[in-house]
Amino acid sequence: MSFTQLFSQYNSSLNLLRGSAIQCSVKKLRQNMILVNTGLKTPIICFQHELKRVPITKQTRFILGIEDVEVFGEPKMLLPKPLERKWKSKLVWTELTKIWRSDRNLIKGFILNSVKGGYAVAIAGHIAFLPKSLRRNRKVFHSQWRIFSILNMNSKIGNIVVKEIGDGKLDYSSPAKPRQKQVKRLGAKRKHLQNTKKNTFFHKYEKTKKKKNKNSSFIPSYGLYDPKDQTKLKALRPKASSPH
Repeated sequence: MSFTQLFSQYNSSLNLLRGSAIQCSVKKLRQNMILVNTGLKTPIICFQHELKRVPITKQTRFILGIEDVEVFGEPKMLLPKPLERKWKSKLVWTELTKIWRSDRNLIKGFILNSVKGGYAVAIAGHIAFLPKSLRRNRKVFHSQWRIFSILNMNSKIGNIVVKEIGDGKLDYSSPAKPRQKQVKRLGAKRKHLQNTKKNTFFHKYEKTKKKKNKNSSFIPSYGLYDPKDQTKLKALRPKASSPH
């Protein structure tokens, strides 16, 4: 095999390490610096404040995460503290997806601020988007617990779209309805509003007003000269008596 083929295979094998975790040990201790043996080509250097939760001895074993793999050489390591944060955020995301796919699609959160087209909502460490059309109350309750229903989640871009359900009291006895049923309900509400508007007094008044305006164009021609009317009037006059 040529060098180029071997080199491409070497780099492709490194990509499999992305997102995984490996066990490491302390190789050397210095004043503020620690030489960590990762089992790869070269050890990495960490500072003492970066490994606060790990007891720093030569017998210490701890786990590091691989964040990214460079094209030419060693992968970039993720230290225990940020690794724990990323792991927690992934666990929360999986729990949110379970809630989204379940029948009881209800979760607590609060509105942070207004953004273009809606509001930013804080839910379990993630920022969700609440459209203005899906807001329940006209008043905006900033930093107050509200109940939301998850409508859509996109793990690739970390996007969550929610709908406001009510105040901060969760009611598990009445599960949230699926998206299709919610859309049908909104359509039925619009039809009901249109029917009620037709039956109102103001709607009927507007109809009668329009009819009057239409009939106002047909103005009767009273007082104008018509020969037929003159003959009719002559017929109605009393006849003159003949002289004896």
